[in-house]
Amino acid sequence: QAEAALLPLLKKAASVPALTRIVAASATPACRQIAAVVLRKKIVKLWPKLKRQTQDEVKAVILQQLASEPERPVRKSIAALASQLAKALVPSGKWPELLEFIARCAADASP
Repeated sequence: QAEAALLPLLKKAASVPALTRIVAASATPACRQIAAVVLRKKIVKLWPKLKRQTQDEVKAVILQQLASEPERPVRKSIAALASQLAKALVPSGKWPELLEFIARCAADASP
């Protein structure tokens, strides 16, 4: 029943910022991970329906959480989310911050 109740909500663009807030702020690692997984499955389809400001905020949160998430399984789910969004945005140059983020991470990891 809960799943049936959630499905219509997840088809709305407003679910993207709501799930992003959970990824960023939930105290429970399992909640952060589930939110990232659900977001990964929905984000590309809902992305064009979001306002530009919301898109920028979501991209910033994803990068911030990739850098700061302490739990490895959650971080992997966020990385998968970033990858899914990157497939849609990077070829058209709509997420240059991701490439800058990757370059910084690579430079920081260098001996």
